[in-house]
Amino acid sequence: MLAAAVIAATPSCSTAGGGGDPSLDGGDGDSSVPIDSDVPTDGSGFDIGDKTVTSLVIDPASTTLTVTDLAAPPNVTLHAFGVLSDGSKTPVTTASWTVDRYDLVTVGSGTGLVTATGKGGGKVTVTATAGALSATADVTINLKLSIDPAGSVDPSDKPKLDGATTPDPAVTHLLYPYDKTVFPKGLLGPEVMWNGGAAGDEYVLKVKGPYTEISIYALANPPSVLKIDNALWTTLTTSVTSGGVESDVSVELHRMKPGGTPYVSAKSSWHVADANLRGTIFYWAVNRGEIVKIKPGATAPISAFDAGSYATLGAPTPLNSSAAPTPPWSDNGSGKKCVACHAVSKDGTKLSGVFSTPRGSTGPLGFVDVGSGSVGAVSDYAQNGTFVGLSPDGKKAALNTNDMKLHLLDATSGAPITTYLETMNATQNSNDPAFSNDGKLLAFAGNVTGAYPVEYSKGDLQLLDFVDASNTFSGLRTLVTGAGATSAIAFPSFSPDSKFVFYQAGDYSRANYGTKQHGVDNIYAVGTGSGSAPIKLDALNGVGVTPTLAGRSLDRNYQPTVNPIAEGGYFWVVFVSPRDYGNKMSSSTDASYDNRKQLWVAAVDASMKGPDPSHPAFWLPGQLLETINMSGYWTLEPCKPTPKDGSIASCEAGFECCSGFCRAGADGKATCVDPPTGCHKIGEKCTVDADCCGDGTCIGGFCGKKRPS
Repeated sequence: MLAAAVIAATPSCSTAGGGGDPSLDGGDGDSSVPIDSDVPTDGSGFDIGDKTVTSLVIDPASTTLTVTDLAAPPNVTLHAFGVLSDGSKTPVTTASWTVDRYDLVTVGSGTGLVTATGKGGGKVTVTATAGALSATADVTINLKLSIDPAGSVDPSDKPKLDGATTPDPAVTHLLYPYDKTVFPKGLLGPEVMWNGGAAGDEYVLKVKGPYTEISIYALANPPSVLKIDNALWTTLTTSVTSGGVESDVSVELHRMKPGGTPYVSAKSSWHVADANLRGTIFYWAVNRGEIVKIKPGATAPISAFDAGSYATLGAPTPLNSSAAPTPPWSDNGSGKKCVACHAVSKDGTKLSGVFSTPRGSTGPLGFVDVGSGSVGAVSDYAQNGTFVGLSPDGKKAALNTNDMKLHLLDATSGAPITTYLETMNATQNSNDPAFSNDGKLLAFAGNVTGAYPVEYSKGDLQLLDFVDASNTFSGLRTLVTGAGATSAIAFPSFSPDSKFVFYQAGDYSRANYGTKQHGVDNIYAVGTGSGSAPIKLDALNGVGVTPTLAGRSLDRNYQPTVNPIAEGGYFWVVFVSPRDYGNKMSSSTDASYDNRKQLWVAAVDASMKGPDPSHPAFWLPGQLLETINMSGYWTLEPCKPTPKDGSIASCEAGFECCSGFCRAGADGKATCVDPPTGCHKIGEKCTVDADCCGDGTCIGGFCGKKRPS
């Protein structure tokens, strides 16, 4: 009968007024309005009679919950009412309830009790369903939190700190993070740093964004650092990007000496993108002689694989290794093979690194299955390999040998494949090969003049077309000619859509060499089409950021690699720099020698429009400050197959799934599914823009967001 929309109003004998109409009990929709128990029901919560239902409504239609204590989040009870043909309303006591943001609220399946989770703020749509009828209501979750983790600030001083208006003469800006930095979601909370205060000073860091107002109180004796709690940072970034809308976050630091004048010390603005940087960054921990990996959000790196003992050849045996000396490998200081420069395939299945021999830091390539961590093949032991580029599927490797020549190898066996590269090698020196994400191009530094692949003063950015099926290279061309202050071009890396190449350019390819000498280098980008002009990524490089980087930290940006997926309308570039990191790693004369190389990450507008589409960089959380960190390769995790046994494969985006599609079920939990019909959502597989829902755009084979203006 409900499906036929024939139900009845509650009889007028209700003690709260006729029909259970919320307008008769103050309009708050109190579900305690009684229904005459003598009237038979159809089991749906509606009383049977001679009136028809026209719609379902929820009372209240909109409400706001303000979270002031994460340990005791607030709640509200929503009530469903059937609107009858005469305009009266009757309570629907057995409606089912769902929400579109299970991360922000929970809801009783049969009660309408909505409770904030405390994990974020934003707007939630609540749906009540009874038979064929449904209704929605909006619940807004606001966070207004005051936190004093150590209980170190006098409670009577907190209102004074909050109300500060006088500019601080001593603390005038934050050292880190930079103003206008674009952060993704999914990282550890940043360390906020500044100088100029005194021991015993009290502080409040006020962070405001949509649905969020957080005040963090602390003492921070010099050198001053305030770490934003990881869970709190996740709450903040989730709130700011609620509903897929990214936004700015305003930041103010206030300072007060107990009993003194409260000051406004620093103002800044950060931007939080609706981008969750899933995947793994593999990098070379130079002074550990090994490749390590770190996932965004992890607190420390771990070894990428066990290279095995340096004292034996190990298994599998390298090709052409019968004359290998004893021990055959360089010791990394821990009794393991020393592994140096490396690359990782876009799909995250294969890693290839140079296994260093006693001949020096060069050697054959070891090919590692990322999932199992096992070494599957080792190339010719006699090869003096230096740098390597892997094809997107990890099946081919472009090897750069120490004599500045390029060669193609089979990554399954390690065996060489004869190609046009051998012909090209006879006429020029080349370094730093990198395949495009679609596998159709190879970029490298060509026409190189210098001592060996690590050190040279002249190199052009060149491209070759590549046909994987036939192992054919053709169409050699120069994109950018190295000249003047940018004569030494090195380390190309493609954007996710393979339409741009990011690269290092300066007066010398090596970061450190000789005695107190270093390459003066920065990161650039250029389109792969003919006639494209290079774009210097000033904000990424640290030019014009606030605080102003001292000259000793500028022009020290090297070896970019790009996340193979565009997220939130941005390309995400990881690069190497020894620049100052707030007051935790600060140089006095020259950052190249006073500091250690670290990995930094910057967002670049995927539109690549404007004179500089880049944004100020952030230090990659979780890496170790005490190690020298280089060669950061960003790759996806191996994809998850769609389960066929009734189990589920949880996901957050389609590119995590082998099918390319990630969809939420009725419980709000997203899982990998077989390709569905209809348009493709953000993060799901695509071929052209038209595949993507709404204003999504197809970037590198997956639907992404257009960069907001």
